[in-house]
Amino acid sequence: MTIQNYITDEPVSRVTKLVNKLREDESPFFEIGGGLKESPDLLLKQSQEIKSFGTEYGVPEAIGLVMHAYMTAAISTFPIDDDDLGKTRQALLEYIVSSKKLIANSGADQINRANTEGTPSARAEQVKGGYIIHGEKSFVSLAKTADFFLFNATIEDEGEAFFLAPMDAKEVELCETSLSTQFDVETHVVRMNGLFVPEQMTFPNLSISDAENAAIDFHSYQRAWFMVLAGSAYLGGGKRALLEGAKFAQETCLPDGTQLGQMDANLVEFGRLNIMHDAAWATLEGAANALTKFSESPSAETLQAFYRAALVAKYTCCNQAEQIVARVRKLVGTRTYTAGSILEDICTHIVLGPMHPVIDSIAERHMGDHLLQSV
Repeated sequence: MTIQNYITDEPVSRVTKLVNKLREDESPFFEIGGGLKESPDLLLKQSQEIKSFGTEYGVPEAIGLVMHAYMTAAISTFPIDDDDLGKTRQALLEYIVSSKKLIANSGADQINRANTEGTPSARAEQVKGGYIIHGEKSFVSLAKTADFFLFNATIEDEGEAFFLAPMDAKEVELCETSLSTQFDVETHVVRMNGLFVPEQMTFPNLSISDAENAAIDFHSYQRAWFMVLAGSAYLGGGKRALLEGAKFAQETCLPDGTQLGQMDANLVEFGRLNIMHDAAWATLEGAANALTKFSESPSAETLQAFYRAALVAKYTCCNQAEQIVARVRKLVGTRTYTAGSILEDICTHIVLGPMHPVIDSIAERHMGDHLLQSV
Protein backbone atom coordinates (compact mmCIF):
# COMPACT_ATOMS: atom_id res chain seq x y z
CA MET A 1 0.00 0.00 0.00
CA THR A 2 1.51 3.35 -1.04
CA ILE A 3 0.73 7.04 -1.15
CA GLN A 4 -1.64 6.57 -4.09
CA ASN A 5 -3.93 4.51 -1.85
CA TYR A 6 -4.01 7.24 0.76
CA ILE A 7 -5.10 10.25 -1.28
CA THR A 8 -8.57 8.99 -2.12
CA ASP A 9 -11.52 10.70 -0.50
CA GLU A 10 -12.60 8.22 2.18
CA PRO A 11 -14.17 8.75 5.61
CA VAL A 12 -11.25 7.07 7.40
CA SER A 13 -8.29 9.41 7.66
CA ARG A 14 -5.02 8.60 5.93
CA VAL A 15 -3.09 8.40 9.18
CA THR A 16 -5.66 6.00 10.66
CA LYS A 17 -5.28 3.66 7.70
CA LEU A 18 -1.51 3.63 8.09
CA VAL A 19 -1.70 3.05 11.86
CA ASN A 20 -4.04 0.12 11.31
CA LYS A 21 -1.65 -1.32 8.73
CA LEU A 22 1.34 -0.99 11.06
CA ARG A 23 -0.54 -2.79 13.80
CA GLU A 24 -1.62 -5.58 11.47
CA ASP A 25 1.96 -5.96 10.20
CA GLU A 26 3.30 -5.98 13.78
CA SER A 27 5.60 -3.12 12.82
CA PRO A 28 8.59 -2.36 15.08
CA PHE A 29 7.45 1.28 14.97
CA PHE A 30 5.70 0.85 18.33
CA GLU A 31 8.88 -0.37 20.03
CA ILE A 32 10.51 2.19 22.29
CA GLY A 33 14.24 2.37 22.96
CA GLY A 34 15.99 1.84 26.27
CA GLY A 35 17.66 4.64 28.17
CA LEU A 36 19.66 7.75 27.51
CA LYS A 37 22.74 5.90 26.21
CA GLU A 38 20.68 4.34 23.40
CA SER A 39 18.98 7.64 22.49
CA PRO A 40 21.27 8.71 19.57
CA ASP A 41 20.78 5.36 17.79
CA LEU A 42 17.04 5.55 18.45
CA LEU A 43 16.89 9.09 17.06
CA LEU A 44 18.58 8.08 13.81
CA LYS A 45 16.46 4.93 13.53
CA GLN A 46 13.23 6.85 14.02
CA SER A 47 14.36 9.64 11.68
CA GLN A 48 14.97 7.11 8.91
CA GLU A 49 11.67 5.36 9.63
CA ILE A 50 9.63 8.58 9.67
CA LYS A 51 11.38 9.79 6.52
CA SER A 52 10.48 6.51 4.78
CA PHE A 53 6.84 6.97 5.84
CA GLY A 54 6.91 10.45 4.30
CA THR A 55 8.39 9.04 1.09
CA GLU A 56 6.23 5.94 0.75
CA TYR A 57 2.88 7.06 2.18
CA GLY A 58 2.84 10.86 2.43
CA VAL A 59 3.64 13.82 4.66
CA PRO A 60 0.35 13.74 6.66
CA GLU A 61 0.88 10.10 7.67
CA ALA A 62 4.49 10.73 8.66
CA ILE A 63 3.66 13.85 10.69
CA GLY A 64 0.85 12.01 12.45
CA LEU A 65 3.20 9.23 13.52
CA VAL A 66 5.81 11.78 14.63
CA MET A 67 3.37 12.89 17.31
CA HIS A 68 3.45 9.43 18.88
CA ALA A 69 7.12 8.71 18.27
CA TYR A 70 8.83 11.81 19.58
CA MET A 71 7.08 12.01 22.94
CA THR A 72 7.33 8.33 23.77
CA ALA A 73 11.01 8.35 22.77
CA ALA A 74 11.72 11.49 24.81
CA ILE A 75 10.03 10.14 27.92
CA SER A 76 11.73 6.76 27.60
CA THR A 77 15.25 8.22 27.27
CA PHE A 78 15.22 11.36 29.44
CA PRO A 79 17.53 11.01 32.47
CA ILE A 80 15.61 11.02 35.77
CA ASP A 81 16.93 10.58 39.29
CA ASP A 82 13.70 9.53 41.03
CA ASP A 83 13.39 5.75 41.49
CA ASP A 84 9.62 5.79 41.98
CA LEU A 85 9.12 7.95 38.91
CA GLY A 86 11.43 5.64 36.98
CA LYS A 87 9.29 2.64 37.91
CA THR A 88 6.12 4.49 36.90
CA ARG A 89 7.67 5.41 33.58
CA GLN A 90 8.83 1.86 32.90
CA ALA A 91 5.42 0.36 33.67
CA LEU A 92 3.60 2.82 31.42
CA LEU A 93 6.04 2.38 28.55
CA GLU A 94 5.88 -1.41 28.75
CA TYR A 95 2.09 -1.22 28.59
CA ILE A 96 2.18 1.12 25.57
CA VAL A 97 4.62 -1.12 23.70
CA SER A 98 3.02 -4.48 24.53
CA SER A 99 -0.48 -3.33 23.57
CA LYS A 100 0.64 -1.13 20.63
CA LYS A 101 -1.17 1.88 22.04
CA LEU A 102 -0.97 5.13 20.09
CA ILE A 103 -0.28 8.38 21.94
CA ALA A 104 -1.51 11.81 20.87
CA ASN A 105 -0.04 14.88 22.49
CA SER A 106 -0.14 18.65 22.51
CA GLY A 107 2.99 18.96 20.41
CA ALA A 108 2.58 22.62 19.48
CA ASP A 109 2.71 23.85 23.06
CA GLN A 110 4.69 26.92 22.09
CA ILE A 111 1.72 27.88 19.93
CA ASN A 112 -0.66 27.06 22.79
CA ARG A 113 1.24 29.46 25.01
CA ALA A 114 1.38 32.15 22.35
CA ASN A 115 -2.36 31.90 21.80
CA THR A 116 -3.08 32.40 25.49
CA GLU A 117 -0.63 35.28 25.92
CA GLY A 118 1.48 33.50 28.49
CA THR A 119 -1.29 32.04 30.66
CA PRO A 120 -1.33 28.24 31.10
CA SER A 121 -3.48 26.49 28.52
CA ALA A 122 -4.46 23.85 31.09
CA ARG A 123 -4.54 23.75 34.89
CA ALA A 124 -4.44 20.79 37.26
CA GLU A 125 -6.02 20.71 40.69
CA GLN A 126 -4.73 18.06 43.08
CA VAL A 127 -7.40 15.87 44.64
CA LYS A 128 -7.36 12.54 46.43
CA GLY A 129 -5.71 9.96 44.21
CA GLY A 130 -4.86 12.27 41.34
CA TYR A 131 -5.68 15.52 39.57
CA ILE A 132 -8.65 17.29 37.99
CA ILE A 133 -7.75 19.01 34.69
CA HIS A 134 -9.47 22.02 33.14
CA GLY A 135 -8.35 23.77 29.97
CA GLU A 136 -7.57 23.06 26.34
CA LYS A 137 -4.73 22.16 24.01
CA SER A 138 -4.48 23.38 20.43
CA PHE A 139 -3.23 21.49 17.39
CA VAL A 140 -3.46 17.97 18.85
CA SER A 141 -2.81 15.50 16.04
CA LEU A 142 -4.04 11.86 16.08
CA ALA A 143 -6.97 13.11 18.17
CA LYS A 144 -9.39 10.50 16.80
CA THR A 145 -7.03 7.58 16.23
CA ALA A 146 -4.97 7.71 19.43
CA ASP A 147 -5.73 5.61 22.47
CA PHE A 148 -4.24 8.08 24.92
CA PHE A 149 -3.52 11.79 25.12
CA LEU A 150 -0.29 13.06 26.72
CA PHE A 151 -0.34 16.72 27.71
CA ASN A 152 1.19 19.18 30.13
CA ALA A 153 -0.72 21.26 32.64
CA THR A 154 0.21 23.63 35.45
CA ILE A 155 -0.28 22.55 39.06
CA GLU A 156 -0.75 25.58 41.28
CA ASP A 157 2.27 26.26 43.51
CA GLU A 158 4.10 23.24 42.02
CA GLY A 159 4.68 24.01 38.36
CA GLU A 160 4.27 21.97 35.22
CA ALA A 161 3.57 18.25 35.00
CA PHE A 162 2.66 15.79 32.24
CA PHE A 163 -0.52 13.73 32.30
CA LEU A 164 -1.65 10.66 30.36
CA ALA A 165 -5.39 10.18 29.85
CA PRO A 166 -7.61 8.05 27.58
CA MET A 167 -8.81 9.92 24.50
CA ASP A 168 -12.31 8.50 24.84
CA ALA A 169 -12.88 9.89 28.36
CA LYS A 170 -16.24 11.65 28.57
CA GLU A 171 -14.56 14.79 29.92
CA VAL A 172 -12.45 15.11 26.74
CA GLU A 173 -14.03 17.19 23.97
CA LEU A 174 -12.65 17.41 20.42
CA CYS A 175 -13.19 20.71 18.61
CA GLU A 176 -12.50 21.48 14.95
CA THR A 177 -9.62 23.70 13.86
CA SER A 178 -8.58 25.04 10.47
CA LEU A 179 -6.23 22.04 10.19
CA SER A 180 -8.80 19.37 11.15
CA THR A 181 -9.52 18.49 7.52
CA GLN A 182 -6.78 20.37 5.68
CA PHE A 183 -3.90 18.20 6.81
CA ASP A 184 -5.66 14.86 7.37
CA VAL A 185 -3.84 13.95 10.59
CA GLU A 186 -6.88 14.43 12.82
CA THR A 187 -5.68 17.72 14.29
CA HIS A 188 -8.15 19.13 16.79
CA VAL A 189 -8.41 21.40 19.79
CA VAL A 190 -8.83 19.15 22.84
CA ARG A 191 -10.82 20.57 25.74
CA MET A 192 -10.69 18.98 29.17
CA ASN A 193 -13.74 19.67 31.29
CA GLY A 194 -12.96 18.34 34.77
CA LEU A 195 -10.87 15.40 33.52
CA PHE A 196 -9.60 13.17 36.34
CA VAL A 197 -6.10 11.73 35.92
CA PRO A 198 -4.82 9.28 38.57
CA GLU A 199 -1.42 9.77 40.16
CA GLN A 200 0.06 6.72 38.44
CA MET A 201 -0.67 8.34 35.07
CA THR A 202 1.13 11.54 36.03
CA PHE A 203 4.70 12.63 35.38
CA PRO A 204 5.66 15.52 37.66
CA ASN A 205 8.18 18.05 36.40
CA LEU A 206 10.80 15.83 34.78
CA SER A 207 13.51 18.47 34.76
CA ILE A 208 16.68 17.72 36.73
CA SER A 209 19.76 19.72 37.64
CA ASP A 210 23.30 19.23 36.37
CA ALA A 211 26.56 19.46 38.31
CA GLU A 212 26.44 23.25 38.02
CA ASN A 213 22.89 23.24 39.41
CA ALA A 214 21.54 24.41 36.05
CA ALA A 215 18.21 22.97 34.92
CA ILE A 216 18.12 20.14 32.39
CA ASP A 217 14.66 20.87 31.07
CA PHE A 218 12.48 18.05 29.79
CA HIS A 219 10.39 20.48 27.74
CA SER A 220 13.46 21.42 25.67
CA TYR A 221 14.48 17.78 25.36
CA GLN A 222 11.14 16.54 24.03
CA ARG A 223 10.83 19.58 21.78
CA ALA A 224 14.21 18.74 20.22
CA TRP A 225 13.02 15.20 19.47
CA PHE A 226 9.92 16.62 17.80
CA MET A 227 11.91 18.99 15.60
CA VAL A 228 14.24 16.26 14.35
CA LEU A 229 11.45 13.79 13.54
CA ALA A 230 9.18 16.43 12.00
CA GLY A 231 12.04 17.52 9.77
CA SER A 232 12.46 13.88 8.74
CA ALA A 233 8.80 13.66 7.74
CA TYR A 234 8.95 16.69 5.48
CA LEU A 235 12.26 15.60 3.98
CA GLY A 236 10.61 12.28 3.16
CA GLY A 237 7.99 14.17 1.17
CA GLY A 238 10.75 16.05 -0.64
CA LYS A 239 12.48 12.77 -1.44
CA ARG A 240 9.28 11.35 -2.95
CA ALA A 241 8.87 14.44 -5.12
CA LEU A 242 12.47 14.05 -6.27
CA LEU A 243 11.90 10.39 -7.18
CA GLU A 244 8.67 11.23 -9.02
CA GLY A 245 10.46 13.96 -10.97
CA ALA A 246 13.33 11.63 -11.87
CA LYS A 247 10.87 8.97 -13.02
CA PHE A 248 9.08 11.50 -15.20
CA ALA A 249 12.38 12.67 -16.71
CA GLN A 250 13.39 9.09 -17.53
CA GLU A 251 10.06 8.19 -19.12
CA THR A 252 9.42 11.38 -21.11
CA CYS A 253 11.12 12.13 -24.41
CA LEU A 254 11.32 15.08 -26.74
CA PRO A 255 10.06 14.68 -30.35
CA ASP A 256 13.60 13.73 -31.41
CA GLY A 257 13.67 10.88 -28.90
CA THR A 258 15.93 12.56 -26.34
CA GLN A 259 15.02 11.74 -22.76
CA LEU A 260 14.38 14.79 -20.58
CA GLY A 261 16.72 13.30 -18.01
CA GLN A 262 19.58 13.29 -20.50
CA MET A 263 19.34 17.00 -21.19
CA ASP A 264 22.28 18.63 -19.42
CA ALA A 265 20.24 21.38 -17.77
CA ASN A 266 17.83 18.84 -16.26
CA LEU A 267 20.65 16.50 -15.24
CA VAL A 268 22.40 19.34 -13.41
CA GLU A 269 19.17 20.45 -11.74
CA PHE A 270 18.40 16.96 -10.44
CA GLY A 271 21.96 16.80 -9.14
CA ARG A 272 21.47 20.06 -7.26
CA LEU A 273 18.21 18.85 -5.76
CA ASN A 274 19.78 15.58 -4.67
CA ILE A 275 22.59 17.53 -2.98
CA MET A 276 19.99 19.66 -1.20
CA HIS A 277 18.31 16.50 0.07
CA ASP A 278 21.56 14.96 1.31
CA ALA A 279 22.66 18.23 2.92
CA ALA A 280 19.36 18.40 4.81
CA TRP A 281 19.76 14.79 5.97
CA ALA A 282 23.23 15.70 7.26
CA THR A 283 21.61 18.18 9.66
CA LEU A 284 19.58 15.31 11.13
CA GLU A 285 22.78 13.34 11.63
CA GLY A 286 24.26 16.44 13.23
CA ALA A 287 21.39 16.50 15.73
CA ALA A 288 22.07 12.84 16.57
CA ASN A 289 25.73 13.71 17.16
CA ALA A 290 24.66 16.50 19.52
CA LEU A 291 22.40 14.06 21.34
CA THR A 292 25.38 11.71 21.70
CA LYS A 293 27.27 14.43 23.56
CA PHE A 294 24.27 15.04 25.82
CA SER A 295 23.91 11.31 26.51
CA GLU A 296 27.59 11.08 27.45
CA SER A 297 27.54 14.19 29.63
CA PRO A 298 24.02 15.43 30.51
CA SER A 299 24.09 19.14 31.29
CA ALA A 300 22.15 22.27 30.50
CA GLU A 301 24.87 23.24 28.02
CA THR A 302 24.86 19.95 26.07
CA LEU A 303 21.04 19.93 26.09
CA GLN A 304 20.92 23.41 24.58
CA ALA A 305 23.43 22.32 21.93
CA PHE A 306 21.15 19.39 21.08
CA TYR A 307 18.14 21.72 20.98
CA ARG A 308 19.89 24.11 18.58
CA ALA A 309 21.03 21.26 16.34
CA ALA A 310 17.47 19.91 16.26
CA LEU A 311 16.07 23.35 15.48
CA VAL A 312 18.52 23.77 12.60
CA ALA A 313 17.61 20.29 11.32
CA LYS A 314 13.88 20.95 11.25
CA TYR A 315 14.27 24.41 9.74
CA THR A 316 16.65 23.13 7.07
CA CYS A 317 14.71 19.97 6.21
CA CYS A 318 11.37 21.77 5.95
CA ASN A 319 12.69 24.60 3.82
CA GLN A 320 14.85 22.37 1.61
CA ALA A 321 11.95 19.96 1.09
CA GLU A 322 9.71 22.84 0.03
CA GLN A 323 12.36 24.07 -2.39
CA ILE A 324 12.85 20.58 -3.83
CA VAL A 325 9.12 20.14 -4.41
CA ALA A 326 8.76 23.58 -6.02
CA ARG A 327 11.67 22.97 -8.40
CA VAL A 328 10.54 19.45 -9.30
CA ARG A 329 7.13 20.89 -10.04
CA LYS A 330 8.74 23.35 -12.43
CA LEU A 331 10.65 20.53 -14.16
CA VAL A 332 7.59 18.31 -14.57
CA GLY A 333 5.21 21.11 -15.51
CA THR A 334 1.42 21.16 -15.58
CA ARG A 335 1.06 17.45 -14.91
CA THR A 336 1.81 18.14 -11.23
CA TYR A 337 -1.43 20.14 -11.03
CA THR A 338 -3.57 17.12 -11.93
CA ALA A 339 -6.03 16.42 -9.12
CA GLY A 340 -5.21 13.20 -7.34
CA SER A 341 -1.61 13.03 -8.55
CA ILE A 342 1.14 12.22 -6.11
CA LEU A 343 3.03 15.44 -6.77
CA GLU A 344 -0.12 17.50 -6.33
CA ASP A 345 -0.71 15.85 -2.96
CA ILE A 346 2.87 16.46 -1.84
CA CYS A 347 2.67 20.11 -2.92
CA THR A 348 -0.51 20.58 -0.90
CA HIS A 349 1.09 19.47 2.36
CA ILE A 350 4.80 20.25 2.08
CA VAL A 351 4.37 24.01 2.44
CA LEU A 352 2.96 23.65 5.96
CA GLY A 353 6.45 22.76 7.22
CA PRO A 354 8.44 25.91 6.44
CA MET A 355 5.58 28.37 6.10
CA HIS A 356 4.03 28.25 9.56
CA PRO A 357 4.82 31.80 10.78
CA VAL A 358 5.08 30.94 14.46
CA ILE A 359 7.40 27.96 14.05
CA ASP A 360 9.82 29.60 11.62
CA SER A 361 9.93 32.81 13.64
CA ILE A 362 10.72 30.84 16.81
CA ALA A 363 13.67 29.20 15.06
CA GLU A 364 14.98 32.42 13.57
CA ARG A 365 14.69 34.42 16.79
CA HIS A 366 16.30 31.65 18.85
CA MET A 367 19.31 31.34 16.54
CA GLY A 368 19.61 35.11 16.16
CA ASP A 369 19.64 35.55 19.91
CA HIS A 370 22.22 32.75 20.31
CA LEU A 371 24.54 34.49 17.82
CA LEU A 372 24.18 37.93 19.41
CA GLN A 373 24.74 36.56 22.90
CA SER A 374 27.93 34.80 21.79
CA VAL A 375 29.83 38.00 20.88
